[in-house]
Amino acid sequence: LPWAAAAPHLLGHLAFGTPLPGSWLNTPGGAMKYASVPGSPIAARRSFSAGGSPLRAPSSAAAADVTRAARGKTLKRPKRKLRKSITLNSDQVSALGLRPGKNVIAFSFQSRVWGRQEVQAHAYLWDWNAKVVVSDVDGTITKSDVLGHLAPMVGKDWNHAGVATLYNNIKDNGYQLMFLSSRAISQSKNTRQYLEKLTQDGETLTQGPVMLAPDPLSTALYREVVVRRPQEFKMRCLRTIRDLFPPEWNPFYAGFGNRETDTVSYASVGVPPGRNFTINPKSEVVAEVTKMTKRYTLAGINELVDEMFPAVEESVDINVPAECDQFGDCQFWKKDIPEIDLDDLP
Repeated sequence: LPWAAAAPHLLGHLAFGTPLPGSWLNTPGGAMKYASVPGSPIAARRSFSAGGSPLRAPSSAAAADVTRAARGKTLKRPKRKLRKSITLNSDQVSALGLRPGKNVIAFSFQSRVWGRQEVQAHAYLWDWNAKVVVSDVDGTITKSDVLGHLAPMVGKDWNHAGVATLYNNIKDNGYQLMFLSSRAISQSKNTRQYLEKLTQDGETLTQGPVMLAPDPLSTALYREVVVRRPQEFKMRCLRTIRDLFPPEWNPFYAGFGNRETDTVSYASVGVPPGRNFTINPKSEVVAEVTKMTKRYTLAGINELVDEMFPAVEESVDINVPAECDQFGDCQFWKKDIPEIDLDDLP
């Protein structure tokens, strides 16, 4: 086959993906006829003889087959338009058949390469009057943000002593525990496994929802390390959870963190200063209202857990303000001494 005849079809196949001719026919006199694909951007229909003179390409059954095959490849299926949403309405939630507490849900999809794939997640069903205690992970359960990641990999325990016992006692008094971290969503499996395996003095840490940033790892590191504004995600996440409850009920009872950004995040959703705690690397706990005068240890907080986290009543009237527990013994004695004018004294 001369290059002058093959070049247009070869270049068209490489550049535009047009199929190559299916047959080449020899004619008397040394001429060579070929059937090309209609609609080619380089050559329409040509035939060349051995000397290079153009000839008329005859219609043949082979050319018809090539034409039908080319048309079949150009046909495309109509695309289905799907609307993505991450929020379920009440009917969709009811159709899930969730039970109180922890539920395991699975998302499955089909892949041409890997076949059927399945991703599991946890869904928690709480009462409308649940009281939630929020806890950070890095630097709050662990002693350090960085070593808290690396120490478990080499078999070291770099957690605050007594944190598992404290959280378990809070859970036993009827409170719901939720873990909030600005880690990327790609770290969800490792974070959940770390919390599930955390054991101290024979006690395994109680479980709860693990809320992570729905961002790639690079974005999460940039927000946490470079700009140092993790509260942007945490405040948005807490407000979203707050909107799941009735407007008259604030589910967030207390919060544990290790930075000022955690304190700001918890205060944005109404956590009172007396129950907005910060844990430093020395395992000392300070409340926002007494951070300049009083420091507790985790063991000391655990001894006062029944006073600071009294047992939750099973039936709660929504018309009663949620701040009524601030007049308990623990909260009352933390109030500042009122100023008294000496002139008013008898």
